[in-house]
Formats: sequence, structure tokens, C-alpha cells
Amino acid sequence: MRNKSIKYMSGTGIAVAVFTAILVIIYMIVLNHPKVYDLTLSGKNTLDVKTRNILDSLDFDVKVLVFCKNDNTREKAKDILDLFAYASKHVNYEIIDPDVHPGEAKKYAIERYGQAILVGNGKQQRIETVSEQNLDSAILKLKMSGKKTIYFTTGHGERDIEDNNKDGLATLKNALKSDNYRVKKLILMREKSVPLDAGLVAVIGPKKQFLPEEIKELDEYIKQGGNLFIALDPMEDTGLEGFLSEYGVVLGNDMIIDKFSRILGGDYLIPVVSEYGDVDALRGFRYATFFPTACSLSIKKTLPKGIEIRWLARTSSQSWAETDLDRLERQGKAQLDKKDKKGPVDIGLFLKKKLDTKGGGYARLIVFGDSDFLSNTYIMTSGNEDLAMNCMNMLLGERELVVIKKKQANHLAPLTPYQASLMFWVPVVAIPCVILFIGISVFLVRRRA
Repeated sequence: MRNKSIKYMSGTGIAVAVFTAILVIIYMIVLNHPKVYDLTLSGKNTLDVKTRNILDSLDFDVKVLVFCKNDNTREKAKDILDLFAYASKHVNYEIIDPDVHPGEAKKYAIERYGQAILVGNGKQQRIETVSEQNLDSAILKLKMSGKKTIYFTTGHGERDIEDNNKDGLATLKNALKSDNYRVKKLILMREKSVPLDAGLVAVIGPKKQFLPEEIKELDEYIKQGGNLFIALDPMEDTGLEGFLSEYGVVLGNDMIIDKFSRILGGDYLIPVVSEYGDVDALRGFRYATFFPTACSLSIKKTLPKGIEIRWLARTSSQSWAETDLDRLERQGKAQLDKKDKKGPVDIGLFLKKKLDTKGGGYARLIVFGDSDFLSNTYIMTSGNEDLAMNCMNMLLGERELVVIKKKQANHLAPLTPYQASLMFWVPVVAIPCVILFIGISVFLVRRRA
């Protein structure tokens, strides 16, 4: 019996020791190879694709110093920074109470709780609050040796980047600045040529004709490897039609009609686009975009030498390009006939021109048959902002900024009057009455017994 007891205890001890060793090994593996899963429906604990691209491209260490008290702000900052630190080994952070360490706060000129300083690549960047967007912008500023400049032409009735009204481009300008671009106005008639620091020239919604000298400046800019983003509106004589034709792009003298847009509650003059071309900026793009009062674009059958054109955005098969603009304007009616161009209709094109210079390379041009989709009124509609930003980032060669942003899921379900009534009567009235009835019944049965 004693030998059996010793054998039993020895076996048990060995089993416990083996089991403990296994647990320790598993713990060490998990400790050195952490894995995080986001189980939220909205994906709020998952970094945006843009953020991950920026972090993947980091080749230097970034230290984030957050100055706040031990409150809710601290917890929110910690949650976000944990995600950044987990996504990149180059990111680490420290949360400092400025009241406990006033010297550190003074060193970085901290003025209020919640501010943070990012240190890296021999530079510093300050952000007012810790958020994913603010951190992205600050890291980009640390990463980039200099800002790229986007020029918006003016002097021909173009949409104004400083205008906060419904037809302005202030929202687009702010989005570009958050991606660390410098945004300026360009008056071509005052310049002998496009400025040398122009990474991109944008022509958005001109109403008047460009002078031949101005068109020549744009042509020279393209021949030197420049990038153009042009958004024109129907029935506007801008003088750019011939310029685009020389590069193989034909601007239609029409207006796109889309009956499908009326199904979505919009006007039939607001084409809905859900088909996108096979280009870097739009791979995986699945959001609908809206183009109020747009004209069609088409590609010449015979293209000039060295030019390649692809379609970017295309309307549905239920749309067409209406050519009878007089009837459309007088009667407000449109009907598909033989003169019209049946859908799908191209509304955006991407052009590459091979340079004749020794260094080679390409000049790039994007053309849209509408500028309203960039205005303050419509740019935040569905995927309009993503489409515009991705196209501009692609022209500028910023691959890590070409992303499909995650949309915040809305889990609020509005109740109908019947559902609201049901939600009240069932839990508040019906269930308590049933319980009361059962209780009284049990009481009466026991009393009789």
C-alpha cells in the first residue's frame, strides 16, 4: 500500500510538473508573440488602412509624449497609442502628468492638458489631442523631408479653396492640409510658367475661357512631367476642350441622365457611380459616388504616341448622355433617343503620357466631367471625399495615402410606432401581469389545499 501511495504521489507530482511546464511555455510564447483581435462590430479598435500604411513605411523611431492627468483623457489616449505601438515597433509612448513633472511640461512648452509631442527623425510635432487622424498627420510631418504643393488655378471663375459656402472647396483644402500638403492658389496669367514646386495643378470648375498663353503653360507643365487634376462642368466653354483633345480626351457636349439616382431619392441629374477602373487609387473601392450635373467623357479611337488612357469612374447601364440640352433646360424632360449615348457612360478618365526626356518617366492627368462632387455641399456624401483624395494622392505618388477609409458603422435602428408601442407594453405591462397572475393562482391553489 505504501509503495502504491508513493507511486501515485510521484505520478501526480510529475503530471502537475509537466502541466505547469506546458503552461509556462504557452505563457512565454504568448508573451513574446502577442496577438490582438478586434471583436467590436464597428471595428473601432482596428487602425485605419491609411494609418497602417504610414506605420509600415516608418524607418525611424517615434516617441509620443502625452501630457494629461489621470482621467478619462488618459485612458482614451492609452487605448489609441497601444494600437499604434502594437502595429509598429518604431512607435512607443509615455504618458506624463504635467502637475507631477512640471519640468517636462515646460521643456516642451505644454499649455494645456491633453497635448502631445511626437519626437522622431530629428524633429518634433505637437498635436492638441490624441486621435488617430492627428497622430497620422504628425507622423507624416516627421517623415516627410518637405511638403508637396498643390496649386489650384484661379481667375476663370473656378471654385475657391478659401470659400466655406456650399460651392466652395474649403473642405477639400482642409483634407489635403491634414495629409501634410501645402495648398496654394495659382494665377496663370501672372506667371511665365507653372511654379517649379508644383507637385499637382488642379483646375476645378472654371466658368471662363483660359487664354492661349495659359493653356501653353499647362501643356509645358505636362511635357516636363507634371500632374494635372481637371474637373469641368457641362455647358461651360473653358477653352480646355482642344487641349484635352490633343491628349486623347473628348469632353461631351451633353449632360448625364441617371434614372437610377431617382430610386435612391435623388434627382436624375445626379448620376450615381459604383463602377471604378483598374487603377492603384481605386482597387477595392466599393463606395457609391455622386456627380451632380455631369457631362460624359470619351477616349479617342486613335491616341497620340506615348499616351495611355484608362477609365476611372463609370455610370450605370440605366444612364445615358443627353444631347438635347435645349429641351432639358426648357421643359426639364429627358428621353433616350438615337442621338444620345447610352450608358454605362465614362465620367472620369486617367491619362499617362510617356516623357521624351532622357530620364523618361510619365506625366499624369485625371479628368472628371463634373466639379460639384468636390464642393463643400457634396464632398462628404458617401465616397466622394475618398475618391477625390485617392486620385490626388495617386497623382502625387503618395502610395501610403491611397486608401479605402473604413466607415463608422451606425448600429442605431429607428423604431416604427408599432415597434415602440410593443417595446413598452410587453416588458412593462404584459410580463408583470403574467407574473402577477401566476403568483395569485399559486396562492389560491395552496390556500385551498
